[in-house]
Amino acid sequence: MPQHIARALAQFSDLGTWGVIFKAIAVTVLLFVALFWGAQVGLQQIPEFSWGWVNNAVRILTSLSLALGMVFLVIPVSAVALGFFVEELANRVELKFYGGTGKLREPGIGEMIFVMARFFLSVILLNLLFLPFYFIPGINFAVFFVLNGILVGREYFEMVALRHMPPREVKRLRRKNGFRIFVAGVITTLALSIPLVNFLAPVFGAALMVHVFKEVTHGKKHGARH
Repeated sequence: MPQHIARALAQFSDLGTWGVIFKAIAVTVLLFVALFWGAQVGLQQIPEFSWGWVNNAVRILTSLSLALGMVFLVIPVSAVALGFFVEELANRVELKFYGGTGKLREPGIGEMIFVMARFFLSVILLNLLFLPFYFIPGINFAVFFVLNGILVGREYFEMVALRHMPPREVKRLRRKNGFRIFVAGVITTLALSIPLVNFLAPVFGAALMVHVFKEVTHGKKHGARH
């Protein structure tokens, strides 16, 4: 895994990769603006109550909920934004380190939409389900990184792997190499949790997962070009 991390970081030396980064950041910002606007419109529909203290409490709670929601949305929104460009990025990684992409299949748009929609909803719903644990010191970080490491690992692996094999084969391969994919997911989740770094984290995570995919499909003998 350390070698894969080093190669994923080295991907940022590729000028073409920065084109993907800027496009992914732009889409991420647009998605956040749309979500924030939608949330504001929704909050404006909350009626005024006769008691001033109730209105103040509602405003405080809704503001806190909005802020907390935006924190949790960083992971799924950035992944959805990257999903539009994951093929371009993965192609650049494989060209830089493996001499080419090899034979590719074209994932159906339905496949990619399903993967991204499932991930988006899973991250939101499962984080809400485990929300009480986030208020327990010592447990909160473990729960956050384990839960999101599983989800991020599955999402990024499938986005990369679907370029080469059908969904059923991707699922089999993911289950067979679950721990390795989980570790890559945790590393990506950690990067996504760091302010400013999280703008680059999706590209890093996708590049990392390309190397993981190459290892589990070709074994350690499949050497990368340096």
